[in-house]
Amino acid sequence: MQKLIRIPNGKEITLESYQDVHHLFSNQLSKHFSVEEFQCSGEMETNSHLLDLLEAFRTKINHPVKINSGYRTPAKQRALKAAGFKAATVSPHCFGMAADIDTTSREQTYEYVTILKEVAKSLNLKIRLGYEQYLDLGQTFVHVDVCPEFYAKGKPLYNQPHHPAWENAIEW
Repeated sequence: MQKLIRIPNGKEITLESYQDVHHLFSNQLSKHFSVEEFQCSGEMETNSHLLDLLEAFRTKINHPVKINSGYRTPAKQRALKAAGFKAATVSPHCFGMAADIDTTSREQTYEYVTILKEVAKSLNLKIRLGYEQYLDLGQTFVHVDVCPEFYAKGKPLYNQPHHPAWENAIEW
Protein backbone atom coordinates (compact mmCIF):
# COMPACT_ATOMS: atom_id res chain seq x y z
CA MET A 1 0.00 0.00 0.00
CA GLN A 2 1.10 3.52 -0.75
CA LYS A 3 2.44 5.70 2.06
CA LEU A 4 3.47 9.22 1.07
CA ILE A 5 4.62 12.43 2.74
CA ARG A 6 4.13 15.77 0.99
CA ILE A 7 6.96 18.21 1.60
CA PRO A 8 6.72 22.05 1.56
CA ASN A 9 7.45 22.38 -2.17
CA GLY A 10 4.35 20.28 -2.88
CA LYS A 11 6.23 17.19 -4.02
CA GLU A 12 5.61 13.79 -2.47
CA ILE A 13 8.26 11.47 -1.11
CA THR A 14 7.92 7.95 0.22
CA LEU A 15 7.42 7.37 3.90
CA GLU A 16 10.69 5.44 3.99
CA SER A 17 12.63 8.38 2.53
CA TYR A 18 11.06 10.76 5.05
CA GLN A 19 11.88 8.41 7.92
CA ASP A 20 15.48 8.07 6.73
CA VAL A 21 15.98 11.84 6.57
CA HIS A 22 14.43 12.34 10.02
CA HIS A 23 16.04 9.26 11.63
CA LEU A 24 12.71 7.66 12.52
CA PHE A 25 11.77 4.04 13.06
CA SER A 26 9.55 2.33 10.48
CA ASN A 27 6.43 2.82 12.62
CA GLN A 28 7.06 6.54 13.27
CA LEU A 29 5.96 9.74 11.53
CA SER A 30 7.55 11.90 14.23
CA LYS A 31 8.81 11.53 17.78
CA HIS A 32 5.29 11.25 19.22
CA PHE A 33 3.11 10.10 16.30
CA SER A 34 2.91 6.74 14.60
CA VAL A 35 2.13 5.67 11.05
CA GLU A 36 -0.81 3.69 12.43
CA GLU A 37 -2.50 6.86 13.73
CA PHE A 38 -2.60 8.36 10.25
CA GLN A 39 -3.29 5.44 7.94
CA CYS A 40 -6.59 4.19 6.57
CA SER A 41 -7.04 0.76 4.98
CA GLY A 42 -3.26 0.39 4.87
CA GLU A 43 -2.81 3.63 2.89
CA MET A 44 -1.42 6.89 4.19
CA GLU A 45 -0.73 10.39 2.98
CA THR A 46 0.24 13.30 5.15
CA ASN A 47 2.61 16.23 4.95
CA SER A 48 5.57 17.65 6.79
CA HIS A 49 3.79 20.90 7.78
CA LEU A 50 1.02 18.98 9.54
CA LEU A 51 3.52 16.70 11.26
CA ASP A 52 5.61 19.67 12.41
CA LEU A 53 2.50 21.37 13.77
CA LEU A 54 1.25 18.29 15.61
CA GLU A 55 4.67 17.49 17.03
CA ALA A 56 5.11 21.06 18.32
CA PHE A 57 1.57 20.95 19.75
CA ARG A 58 2.25 17.63 21.50
CA THR A 59 5.52 18.97 22.91
CA LYS A 60 3.82 22.14 24.20
CA ILE A 61 0.98 20.34 26.00
CA ASN A 62 3.43 17.74 27.33
CA HIS A 63 1.05 14.78 27.32
CA PRO A 64 -0.15 12.27 24.72
CA VAL A 65 -2.95 13.14 22.32
CA LYS A 66 -5.18 10.81 20.36
CA ILE A 67 -5.58 11.29 16.62
CA ASN A 68 -9.13 10.20 15.75
CA SER A 69 -8.54 10.50 12.03
CA GLY A 70 -5.55 11.32 9.87
CA TYR A 71 -5.59 10.21 6.25
CA ARG A 72 -8.90 8.92 4.88
CA THR A 73 -9.43 7.04 1.68
CA PRO A 74 -12.19 8.45 -0.55
CA ALA A 75 -14.19 5.27 0.22
CA LYS A 76 -13.91 5.94 3.97
CA GLN A 77 -15.04 9.55 3.44
CA ARG A 78 -18.09 8.39 1.46
CA ALA A 79 -18.89 5.84 4.18
CA LEU A 80 -18.79 8.55 6.88
CA LYS A 81 -21.21 10.72 4.89
CA ALA A 82 -23.49 7.75 4.22
CA ALA A 83 -23.53 6.95 7.95
CA GLY A 84 -24.81 10.47 8.68
CA PHE A 85 -21.64 12.04 10.04
CA LYS A 86 -20.97 15.71 9.31
CA ALA A 87 -18.26 15.00 6.74
CA ALA A 88 -17.24 17.08 3.75
CA THR A 89 -17.84 15.70 0.28
CA VAL A 90 -14.23 16.54 -0.57
CA SER A 91 -12.17 16.43 2.60
CA PRO A 92 -8.62 17.58 3.35
CA HIS A 93 -8.24 14.22 5.09
CA CYS A 94 -8.37 12.53 1.66
CA PHE A 95 -5.38 14.61 0.56
CA GLY A 96 -3.28 14.05 3.67
CA MET A 97 -3.76 17.62 4.86
CA ALA A 98 -5.75 17.10 8.07
CA ALA A 99 -5.99 15.41 11.44
CA ASP A 100 -8.76 15.23 14.01
CA ILE A 101 -7.50 15.48 17.59
CA ASP A 102 -9.64 13.89 20.29
CA THR A 103 -10.63 16.04 23.26
CA THR A 104 -12.44 15.04 26.43
CA SER A 105 -14.55 18.15 26.98
CA ARG A 106 -15.69 21.47 25.56
CA GLU A 107 -13.08 23.19 27.74
CA GLN A 108 -10.26 21.00 26.46
CA THR A 109 -11.42 21.61 22.90
CA TYR A 110 -11.09 25.38 23.38
CA GLU A 111 -7.74 24.92 25.15
CA TYR A 112 -6.39 22.84 22.25
CA VAL A 113 -7.64 25.38 19.70
CA THR A 114 -5.81 28.18 21.52
CA ILE A 115 -2.59 26.17 21.72
CA LEU A 116 -2.81 25.05 18.07
CA LYS A 117 -3.13 28.69 17.00
CA GLU A 118 -0.13 29.67 19.13
CA VAL A 119 1.98 26.82 17.76
CA ALA A 120 0.96 27.55 14.15
CA LYS A 121 1.91 31.20 14.62
CA SER A 122 5.30 30.23 16.05
CA LEU A 123 5.91 27.95 13.03
CA ASN A 124 4.58 30.60 10.62
CA LEU A 125 1.91 28.18 9.37
CA LYS A 126 -1.58 29.08 8.18
CA ILE A 127 -4.08 26.53 9.49
CA ARG A 128 -7.79 25.83 9.41
CA LEU A 129 -9.58 24.74 12.58
CA GLY A 130 -12.97 23.06 12.86
CA TYR A 131 -14.57 22.59 16.26
CA GLU A 132 -17.63 24.83 16.82
CA GLN A 133 -20.03 22.91 14.59
CA TYR A 134 -18.87 19.64 16.14
CA LEU A 135 -19.32 20.98 19.68
CA ASP A 136 -22.85 22.02 18.69
CA LEU A 137 -23.46 18.35 17.85
CA GLY A 138 -22.03 17.19 21.19
CA GLN A 139 -18.77 15.96 19.66
CA THR A 140 -15.44 16.82 21.25
CA PHE A 141 -12.53 16.96 18.84
CA VAL A 142 -10.56 19.52 16.87
CA HIS A 143 -10.12 19.27 13.12
CA VAL A 144 -6.85 20.90 12.06
CA ASP A 145 -5.52 21.16 8.55
CA VAL A 146 -2.73 22.96 6.73
CA CYS A 147 -4.51 23.40 3.38
CA PRO A 148 -3.60 27.12 3.07
CA GLU A 149 0.09 26.14 3.09
CA PHE A 150 -0.42 24.18 -0.12
CA TYR A 151 -3.56 25.56 -1.82
CA ALA A 152 -3.45 29.35 -1.24
CA LYS A 153 -2.55 31.59 -4.15
CA GLY A 154 1.17 31.29 -4.86
CA LYS A 155 1.47 27.95 -3.04
CA PRO A 156 2.58 24.70 -4.74
CA LEU A 157 -0.88 23.12 -5.24
CA TYR A 158 -2.90 26.28 -5.99
CA ASN A 159 -3.51 25.15 -9.58
CA GLN A 160 -4.70 21.69 -8.52
CA PRO A 161 -8.44 21.09 -8.09
CA HIS A 162 -9.49 22.05 -4.56
CA HIS A 163 -12.27 23.66 -2.56
CA PRO A 164 -11.82 27.48 -2.45
CA ALA A 165 -12.14 27.40 1.37
CA TRP A 166 -8.82 25.54 1.48
CA GLU A 167 -6.98 28.72 0.49
CA ASN A 168 -7.55 30.65 3.71
CA ALA A 169 -6.88 30.20 7.42
CA ILE A 170 -10.38 29.91 8.90
CA GLU A 171 -12.25 28.54 11.91
CA TRP A 172 -15.64 26.92 11.96
